[in-house]
Amino acid sequence: MDRYEASLLRLPKAVDRASMASSVEVIVESLANVVAPDRDGHLLENLTFRPGANHLREVEKAVSFVAASLGAGGFTCFDVCGLIFALRDVLCDHLEGPADTEMRAYMEWLAVLAGDSLATGREQSALERWHNELDEGTPLVMVTPELPAALFVCKPDSRVAAGVLGRLLLSVVRTGAKAAIIDVSGISGRLEVAFADALERFLSHAKVAGKVTIFARGVHSNDVSSWETIAGRSGAKIVFEEYFDVCVAESLKVGNWRLLRSS
Repeated sequence: MDRYEASLLRLPKAVDRASMASSVEVIVESLANVVAPDRDGHLLENLTFRPGANHLREVEKAVSFVAASLGAGGFTCFDVCGLIFALRDVLCDHLEGPADTEMRAYMEWLAVLAGDSLATGREQSALERWHNELDEGTPLVMVTPELPAALFVCKPDSRVAAGVLGRLLLSVVRTGAKAAIIDVSGISGRLEVAFADALERFLSHAKVAGKVTIFARGVHSNDVSSWETIAGRSGAKIVFEEYFDVCVAESLKVGNWRLLRSS
């Protein structure tokens, strides 16, 4: 930790030594296991440190895990590489000759691996955050007390599609709705398997199939046949409309509601 705090590679900021030490401890333990005797007290013969070697797999997995975790926590590649190089310097202080050269080269490769894992971890963290925000932010509105409408946007994956359609199902069951609206005009691209699977599970539910008329808006013309096939398998009734206000007006008719001007 002294070497890491003094590193010129990392971005200048306060170091949580306890937290960072617990992270690097995972890597140190994996390295220690490589050079430790086995259960019979025998050391690994002809021990070398070469990227990708089988006996170093746990070391590299530990580095990838730590780097991805730090990346998800907001650390940069400079911070993670500074940590790996600080560890390299501490380890190589006790080595000389070919062993020193080999370990330095291997630790530099681990720094490259850490940088790649950090980028992957940050990307995965961003995707998870995006999916959570999309799931929570996709509008599900009650047009009337008995008419729910799900308004899909962007490109929902299977989890988001299942979550929103699950909430739509709860609204249908709770209100006894005879019609519901699924608006996919905000989805980018064509019908994908993830959304189709979630849609079929929704339409096949006992509270929907044959009991609720689904008004679908914004379905791509080339996807209409796929929606009809899903509806046919599910026993559900789907009506395709181009405009949302038409969906609302027709849905109200199904539920025996009428729109009237106030004067």
